[in-house]
Amino acid sequence: MKKTGILVALALVGTAILVGGIYVSRNLATSEAATTENARNNTPQASQIATDAIVLNVRTPEEFSASHAKQAVNLPLQSLEAAETPNADKNQKIYLYCRSGNRSAQAATILKQAGYTDVIDLGGMADAEAAGLEFTNI
Repeated sequence: MKKTGILVALALVGTAILVGGIYVSRNLATSEAATTENARNNTPQASQIATDAIVLNVRTPEEFSASHAKQAVNLPLQSLEAAETPNADKNQKIYLYCRSGNRSAQAATILKQAGYTDVIDLGGMADAEAAGLEFTNI
């Protein structure tokens, strides 16, 4: 009889752990989806991209000539790494993008370290297009 009681107790504990794990897993998935959706909702739309802002394409000149946002200025990451900065007030809003989002993230760090206060990394070209930037030469 004691063995049966112990087995039942172990079965109940195992079930509780399994159900708890499923609950945590579902909540984590829901939380990750909400975080992704919030990030997507925080991406500026065309109407939110200030007309007095600077849009920097931090890809190479060759990549820029192949395709770029119409309002973008090309300032390659390599130039930023060599301490070349945009000709802009340090408080002016600056949007950055590149091909995939890697170089724009690096450029954002460089600009912030250089004292620019309103730097927004749009990410890659697809993200910039989703934010409402219109591309040319695609």
